[in-house]
Amino acid sequence: MKTDVLNIGIIGAGKFSHRHVSAIKRIKQCRLVAACRSSAPDLDEFCTKYQIKGYRDYHELLKDPDIDAVLISTPHHLHSKMAIDAARAGKHILLEKPFAPTLDECQRINDESKKAGIKLMVGHTGRFSNCFKETKRLIHCEELGSIVQAISFSNTLWMGPDRKDWHLKKDFGGGYMLTLAVHQIDAILSLVDAPVSSVRCRLGTGFHGWETDDFGTVWINFANGVSATLVYNGFTRGVTKVESEFYCQNGTVKMNVREGTFIGVDEQWSLVPNTYSVTWLDDALANEWQDFTEAIFTDRSPQVSGDSALQVMQVIDAALRSSSLNQEILL
Repeated sequence: MKTDVLNIGIIGAGKFSHRHVSAIKRIKQCRLVAACRSSAPDLDEFCTKYQIKGYRDYHELLKDPDIDAVLISTPHHLHSKMAIDAARAGKHILLEKPFAPTLDECQRINDESKKAGIKLMVGHTGRFSNCFKETKRLIHCEELGSIVQAISFSNTLWMGPDRKDWHLKKDFGGGYMLTLAVHQIDAILSLVDAPVSSVRCRLGTGFHGWETDDFGTVWINFANGVSATLVYNGFTRGVTKVESEFYCQNGTVKMNVREGTFIGVDEQWSLVPNTYSVTWLDDALANEWQDFTEAIFTDRSPQVSGDSALQVMQVIDAALRSSSLNQEILL
């Protein structure tokens, strides 16, 4: 780094990238300098709005000497090649989740990033919310005792306005688990914070009939004796429920980023102050970029490093194999 400013390029300047731009603008050491998108009209509109350089070919963006780091926010099946190319070009990488469609691809991205000596961070944004941070503190505090069990839900409208064709194709890394339930798996692994010993899963296409999964149940056993269950579905007509509960020896902690963190003791839920905010996602994105930037300038590992995200993908890989083989997978 030649300066104390991190110059950023976006590969895949789509709808969600606008929220990333807002987050980047909140970080003093960050500056957006370029973006890449295959659609010329959309690229022109994006670059004109933010007064930055535009590239139709991401290879050209990676050649730009002004760029220190890239955000890769593209369809899942494009992550592997783009991230490896970015690492080899010496650019630090913030890679939107999921890491990549297959465990092998994730491992190669992680290996190439280490070989290149760049910082790799995977965008599990929920970890940077106040709700998550307080939940983590509570389930590891002495007052509530050791965690015994966890259950997590991710039940949402699957075929909503943000659904793309590639979300519905296996070869493109589609499916509910990789697109949405990956958040709950990451949260469970991060909060239980112990090695996974085995995974069992049943998934299917019960709601829409596409080739990719739209419902599933995942059972995760940890080496410390904790067991966790994830139930997810992309309903057609239902009620959204996205939350996790952690049952400790002396109480329960409930986490819902849209409502906050709650402590359940003696038949009563109590909202933990400052864990609910209507701007939680925007605040979490800003915190994510702050951590990524500090990791680069202080030469430390990001909170969601490649190694950390690889553990999530190991569980997803085991879950997919378990459902296919109808057996428990030992890790």
